[in-house]
Amino acid sequence: MQLALVLCFGIPIAIADGANHRIPNIYLIYLAPLAVLAVGLGGASAIFAIFIFWLLLHFLAGLGMGDVKLLTILALLLRLNSLHLFAIYLGMLFVLTSFHAGIVFIRERTLKAQIPLAPASIAASVLYLCAPWGLFLTE
Repeated sequence: MQLALVLCFGIPIAIADGANHRIPNIYLIYLAPLAVLAVGLGGASAIFAIFIFWLLLHFLAGLGMGDVKLLTILALLLRLNSLHLFAIYLGMLFVLTSFHAGIVFIRERTLKAQIPLAPASIAASVLYLCAPWGLFLTE
């Protein structure tokens, strides 16, 4: 269910963010309640802490508000309710975003001030859901 939601909503979100550096709220308005229905509100305090982390990055590092909302919903959907799970996702996100920035740099021969984060966020989410974390982690 989680993978289906990430793919169904993530692909159009990634395309929209890649095209115009905006994540349409309409996708997030529908994705948020579906995420709650799919996984419940377990670990709500951890999700709130993750939201505060993304919000700080919005104010301190220029993370877009659409990315803040998307990443918070993805944290809920992926059940990132502990620090080690969040660290694994954050590492994946960092690697995929760096790879994406490298591709943009090679293609355009310049560093852009804005690189869409949604494609890497969705790719990291799919990778996180498909990887056999149960072999390495205990909950």
